[in-house]
Amino acid sequence: MSVNSNPLTDALALQAIKLISANLKRACERGDNLQSRRNMALASLCAGMAFGTSGVCAGHAAAYAYAVKHKCPHGVSCAIALPYVMELNAPVRIPALALVAEAAGIRSRSQQKAAYNAVRMVRDLISDLGSPLSLKEIGVRKNDIQQLAKDMLKSNRLITRNPRPITQKEAEELLARMYGGRALSYSRFGKE
Repeated sequence: MSVNSNPLTDALALQAIKLISANLKRACERGDNLQSRRNMALASLCAGMAFGTSGVCAGHAAAYAYAVKHKCPHGVSCAIALPYVMELNAPVRIPALALVAEAAGIRSRSQQKAAYNAVRMVRDLISDLGSPLSLKEIGVRKNDIQQLAKDMLKSNRLITRNPRPITQKEAEELLARMYGGRALSYSRFGKE
């Protein structure tokens, strides 16, 4: 998603996605499966090299806004934000998200459907792992949303890497969807 991505970071990120989609559930369900765990360690390395170079954007900015106050681990806070920020950025990152879907083994008839199926795949994976998909689940209160949006936008170094600008109103709408665990309606394409 980062505006600082390049062909090298994209290749690393796509390799991480391939490994994650093929191994994460199995590694969680069967901790003794050393091959899946090895592949997840490699996925972590690839992802870290990718975002260590390109930087992270609005998903981390959102996560930083609520993680510490609500004692939410970094990975969980980022996982909550990820599908919502993917939806937010999708209109300006259709080709990139279509590549995410392809790396995860999802085939669709159009790039747009592939992009939104990538979002759905991430939501499904988070849900399958039993990880929270809403801010409500970690104790955020609805009346915290306006302040969380302000805090999110204070992470200027992250927000400037986001592929589309985010206003206070858009940040509040994003966090309101995250609070209720609601996907945008256009991320409901069926799996093909």
